[in-house]
Amino acid sequence: GRPVGVTLADGAHGVLAAASGLALTGRRVAGFLPADRLPDVQDLLRAAAERRLPLVLHAAIESVTGNGRGHGNYHAIADTGAFLAFARNIQEAADLTLVARLAAETALTPAVVALDASETAWSAQDLKLPDPELVREFLGRAEESIDSPTSAQTLVFGETRRRVPRWFDLDRPAALGVPLSGPDFEAAVAGRRAFFAGPMRAAVEEGMARLAERTGRSLSFVSRHRLEGARHVIVAQGAAVETAQAVADHLRRTAKARIGVLGLTWLRPLDEAGIREALAGAEAVTVLDRGTEPAAEQPPLMREIRAVLQGRGPRLISATLTDINAADLVAVCRNMQAGEQARPAV
Repeated sequence: GRPVGVTLADGAHGVLAAASGLALTGRRVAGFLPADRLPDVQDLLRAAAERRLPLVLHAAIESVTGNGRGHGNYHAIADTGAFLAFARNIQEAADLTLVARLAAETALTPAVVALDASETAWSAQDLKLPDPELVREFLGRAEESIDSPTSAQTLVFGETRRRVPRWFDLDRPAALGVPLSGPDFEAAVAGRRAFFAGPMRAAVEEGMARLAERTGRSLSFVSRHRLEGARHVIVAQGAAVETAQAVADHLRRTAKARIGVLGLTWLRPLDEAGIREALAGAEAVTVLDRGTEPAAEQPPLMREIRAVLQGRGPRLISATLTDINAADLVAVCRNMQAGEQARPAV
C-alpha cells in the first residue's frame, strides 16, 4: 500500500551506500548492482552485514565481463557475511527474492540474489509473479512489530522489534556503536559469528518452507538431479544447472551413462553436509566454473567444493567454461568417464 521510491546512484559504491542509508532509517530497500563491480563493494557489503541491515541486492552475472572474472565476481563477496543465492531461471530468481527478503529481515543480514545475464536476465522465459496479496502476507509491512526471532535479538531489542529496525531515528536520536580495534574488534567479530551468523540457515529454511506452502514451488540449498546411483556428477550453479540436467538425461537415455547433477542454489549459507551426502557415492565429480581467476590455483567454485570434501570422497575435476552449451557438457561428461586419464577442461 505504500508508494515505491526510486533513487538513482552513481556506480556500485553509490548504489550500496544509498541502499544502506535508506535501510538504516527503517526503509525496505532493494538495490541493483553491476555484476563486474561486485568485488569493489566488498567493504560496503561487509559493513552492511556488521550493521545488521536487511537490504536485498540483485546482480545479473555475465560469463565474460570487463574484468574477465565472470562468476568470480559473485564469489568475491562470499566472505562479507551476506546471504548469497544464485537462481537457475527467472522463476527461481523471483522466488529467491521473496525468500531472501524474509531471511534478511529475520536474521538482520543483507542478501544478494544473482542470476546469469544472457541465459536468464536477458532471455524470454515463463514467469508466474506472486500476486500483491501473497507478497503482503509473506513479508508483512516494514513498520509492523514482530517477536524477536532469536535470543540475541531479544537482548538487543526486547521481546518485540520493528520488522525493519530503524537504527537511525531523528525523532529518537542515539549513538550506536563505537570504533573498535585490537582485542575489542576480535571479540566483536566472534560475537557476530556466534549470535547473528548462526541463525542464518534457519532463516532461509523458514523462508523456503513458507514459500512452498503458499505457492507449491519448492526451493532447497542444493538441487539434486538423478544423483541416486550416479557414478559421475556435474556440480554447477546458475543457468548451467538446467543445461547440465538436460545433458545428463540425454546421456542416460542414449549412452546408459550414470550422470547426475548437483546445483548450488545458496552459496551462503553453504549446505556442507548436503553436498557431502550428495557426492558420497560418485566416482568422479566435475566442478563447473564460469569465469577465470588467473592468479588463483583453482577457480572459486572448485575451491568451495574441495574445502567441503576435505580430501575425502570422489575425484574432483575442474572445468572452466564461459558460454554453456550441450556439446561442451557432453565433452565434460566424456572426460569424467576417462577415469585416471581425465584432465581439467578450460
